[in-house]
Amino acid sequence: VLGPRLLLGHAVWLDDAEVDAILATRTAVAACPGAYLRLAQGYTRASRHAELVRRGGRVALGCDAHNAGDAPDVLLAAYLFAGLERDRDLPDPIRAEQAFALATVDGAEAIGLGERTGSLEVGKAADIVVLDTDDPAWMPRGDLARQLVWGHVSRTVRDVLVDGRVVVRDRRPTGIDLAAVAEAAAERSAALLRRAGLTPRPTWPAEPAAAV
Repeated sequence: VLGPRLLLGHAVWLDDAEVDAILATRTAVAACPGAYLRLAQGYTRASRHAELVRRGGRVALGCDAHNAGDAPDVLLAAYLFAGLERDRDLPDPIRAEQAFALATVDGAEAIGLGERTGSLEVGKAADIVVLDTDDPAWMPRGDLARQLVWGHVSRTVRDVLVDGRVVVRDRRPTGIDLAAVAEAAAERSAALLRRAGLTPRPTWPAEPAAAV
């Protein structure tokens, strides 16, 4: 619940009356297509998120938690949303620019943050992602929205700013020591396994096997 507005998480299985009620009340829906596919929740059989978009509803794209969506990649969510809807072969398929908007400006509006973020405008937070367009992933694909949604360019992220503060510089987080975090995580994981009476697995990546 966001103030006087409502936000539904997921809403994969909706009947006609529920779709009409969501549209009539301007209730927002957060859709996480990657998680639904990962968990086999019937997205391709039942999802009506694209119908909500086509009928003027408020939809935001998300990724869910790591234990459900695995990859916190909103551009991948846009890719899956647009691709799966196009494969239904229905009139007026979701276009790349629509999917990108659901991941940015329209998504921010849907969750009640449209005045603060979602687009690069004076007065909004400087939430900025800088992509390295010299990377081979940036092949010519027509307009920019098509490149961002269909090109799998998330791996080209170089810098990230959150409200003007640099949190990633040259592909590395600025506020944490990655090696120290990995070491601490490995130690705690091994300790939990020992407490459960299980044998910890070798630290990944394991040493290469000797040639025979």
